[in-house]
Amino acid sequence: MDMLSPRVILEKLLEGNVSEIKEIVDKCIADQECSEDEIVEILAGFMCERFDNMLANVEDFVTRERIIKLSNLTYRLFLKAHQVRRKLDLGVYSVDDPSGLNDEVWSKLKALLSSGEYMLVVLPKEGYLFFKSYYPSKRDAKKLRSTVNLLEDVVRIMKNYVNIREKYGGTLKEIEDGLRMLRGYASLDMFMDASKEKSYPS
Repeated sequence: MDMLSPRVILEKLLEGNVSEIKEIVDKCIADQECSEDEIVEILAGFMCERFDNMLANVEDFVTRERIIKLSNLTYRLFLKAHQVRRKLDLGVYSVDDPSGLNDEVWSKLKALLSSGEYMLVVLPKEGYLFFKSYYPSKRDAKKLRSTVNLLEDVVRIMKNYVNIREKYGGTLKEIEDGLRMLRGYASLDMFMDASKEKSYPS
């Protein structure tokens, strides 16, 4: 396997090995194996998935709203990087109600994509509810805290690069501020303390 492949970056992200991630990203960009936009696409996609994962561990309304906002921001960052990298002229078809993803809707989506008019189909971010079935609610406080720390490190990695800061800096700053607020938010600490004493169903 190519040491600099996006798959290796994702593997290191899943391991939470920040120093190795930074080393691989640095080498990848220096050797022009990956563009900076591709790096943003990979890292933002991972972050969005992690935020959706975190929602399976939190029930507090205010905390969930903060995480949903961060999920939306990273999703937007991913789409922007993807659009730049693929040079897509995007047509967007939005599905209003995630509960309506039945056979008829899927058929319509396939027809739209095959027509060539739409190069991207965007489902509503309310679709995060589907992640409940992928990630049972384990209420793992330690994992929640370590995930927040990892995502802060991932943002710092992206901000190391001048071109990434210039192109994506505004969104990265919003994500960074949101993570800092989430990490220091009182209800998150209360949730974590309570989770040590209370068992939750999956």
